[in-house]
Order: sequence, then C-alpha cells, then structure tokens
Amino acid sequence: MILRPTNHSFVKFVPGVFLVYLSVPKVASSSISHALLRRCPTAPDDVTEHSIIGKCLTHWRPASAPRPDLPVFTYVRHPIEKFISFYRDKFIKARSRGFELDALRQLGFTPEMGIDEVVSHMLTIPVRKMEHHAQPQHRILAPKRQYLANFTGQVEEIKNTWQYVKKVSLTDFDITTARNSTAAAPDTSLSEESLAALVDYYADDFFLFGYTPSIAPTATNLKRSDNRDKLSHRDRQALRSAMLSNNEAFFDLAQRLDEEQFHDDYKQRVVKASNDFLVFANWRTSRASIRSAFG
Repeated sequence: MILRPTNHSFVKFVPGVFLVYLSVPKVASSSISHALLRRCPTAPDDVTEHSIIGKCLTHWRPASAPRPDLPVFTYVRHPIEKFISFYRDKFIKARSRGFELDALRQLGFTPEMGIDEVVSHMLTIPVRKMEHHAQPQHRILAPKRQYLANFTGQVEEIKNTWQYVKKVSLTDFDITTARNSTAAAPDTSLSEESLAALVDYYADDFFLFGYTPSIAPTATNLKRSDNRDKLSHRDRQALRSAMLSNNEAFFDLAQRLDEEQFHDDYKQRVVKASNDFLVFANWRTSRASIRSAFG
C-alpha cells in the first residue's frame, strides 16, 4: 500500500453555537466535541462524539470543506505530553485488542513496542506520512502555511480561557465531563535520547505555541528521515505572528460583546452566516442541483 501525505485538519460545528471547532487529537478534543454534541437539540442522550451519528450531528468534515463563516477556535498541548498520551492511548491499550488505527500497522508499528522503540521508528517515517495523532500540531492548524484558527489556546490553561470561547459562542457552551483520559502507566518514561529527538521533531510546535522544552536541544543518534517538512524561520515567525494577532482580535471581540448594541449587531451577523450556510448546503444537496451537477 502506498502511504500518501496526509493532512487531518478537521472542523466541527452545531446549530446555535456560533463557533467552529478545529479539532486537534489528544488535546481535549473528545471533551470539546462532546460539549458541542450536547448543544445539538436532536442528539440522543447516549450518543458518543466518535459515533457515526455523533460525527454527523457535529458536521465533522475537513477544514477545506464548506462551513459557516464563523470564528474558528482550537486548543494545543505541550508536545511531549501529547506524544506520551498518544502512546498510552494508541499502543498500551492496543496490546489486548489490537490497533484501533490501521495506519499504525501500515506504517510498521506494533502494539508491543516500547515508547523509545516508537520514537525511533517514527523518525524513519517522513512527517507528512506519519499517523496524524503524532504529527506536529501546526500541520493541523496551518496546512499549506495558512493559519486557520481565530483563537488558539493552550489546553493547560483552558479553565482560564474557556470563558472567552463561551462568550463568543453566544450560548451556554461548557465542558462538563472529561472524556478519554489516559491513566499513568509504568512504561512511558522516555530515554534522554528519545526526549532529545522529540524536542527536535516538535521544535516548530514548541516555538509557535509558546512551550518550553524540558531539555535544551542536543545532538542525538536518532535522526529524522526527512527534514523537508520543517518550517523555515520566515514561516515560523509569520505563523506565530498570525496566531498572536488572531488571539488578540478574539479577546477583543469577547470584550466588545459586553456592549449591548455591538452584541445585537454581531448576533445578527453570525445568525445570517449560519443561515447562509444552510441555504448553500440545501441547494448543494437538492435534487435540482444534483441534476445540474450530472447534466
């Protein structure tokens, strides 16, 4: 099987929540998706965010697909902690039931691999072909070097920043339950060499999202197979500037929503944007448009 370059920039949205969620795996994505699902009036009480119905009700789709013209929000996580969570969830749990993700098997991984073995093997795979749960987060947030999110928060600070997300959503949009938490396991300690390799692998994420590595970058015998996917210094600076500028505008929007007239005018705009998308979606899936598409 030929493994093609992948980009997994997926968004979710529901009627009445006037935001679009750009989902980053292993970054409270299940909890946020579940919060969206709870706002959907037709969602069954027992539906899960990963089910077919759950994905349909939250309009799960590639970020490149049509979506309402609404602010986009997302969260990121410390790169090393995110990788360890990926290993616990996708490898340790798989030892009793097999891989949940076919791509890991296709890439040559096995559930029995220790965490250092996973790091070593991952580095032999070009970043653009790696399973997306372990890819650098900026590949999801900035495909083709275009930054997608109007707000990017660190998940470690979500209790402090969610108030702004909630305010801009114009609804009672809360995360009430932790989902898919991964308990600590005894065999997830990284060797110093693996840690150094991961600091290099995720160097762009550390810079872009303001995280500090626990160790300084050092020489390591574990080398990446392909460095073409690393950001240039200019791209790094541009994306960092875009993220900070977008965040500032998002916070300003949240504050201005305290003004009654601005709030009312803004709500009219986002309601129209949501309805415009429904008109578009209805037209695209109507019988008339299908007949015209196929002549």
